[in-house]
Formats: sequence, C-alpha cells, structure tokens
Amino acid sequence: MPPPSAAALEIFKFSVYLSVPIFLTAAVANNDGVLSWVINNRQYVTYPPEETRKLPSVDDMKARVASIKASKSNA
Repeated sequence: MPPPSAAALEIFKFSVYLSVPIFLTAAVANNDGVLSWVINNRQYVTYPPEETRKLPSVDDMKARVASIKASKSNA
C-alpha cells in the first residue's frame, strides 16, 4: 500500500487529467467566437464552387451507360 501522500498525489493527478479536457471543451463550446474561429481555420475538406463544376450532359451519360453495357456483354 503506498503512503497516504502518494495516494493523494495520484488522486490529484487523476482529477487534473479528467478536469482539464472537460473544462477546455466547455470553454470552447460555450464561446461562439472561438467555436467559429476553430471551424473556419480547420476546414479539412474544401469543395469546389457550385458554378464552376460542369455536370455531364444527358448524351454523355447515355454514352457512358452504353459503353458499360457493351463491356459487360462482351465479357
């Protein structure tokens, strides 16, 4: 059995280990400015603008389907 001072130290370290992440999460989640800053600065996925993306035409899609059907029937 460890001496009482060592047990108190372990209890203190464990409480710090648990309380720091909880406190920081609460501080960030309750502050809208910090939360917006984190979201804007941590954009891992960026999507292209909608107006610059070219969608395939109906004829292109029909040609693609026909080529897939032809490759499946030949195999």
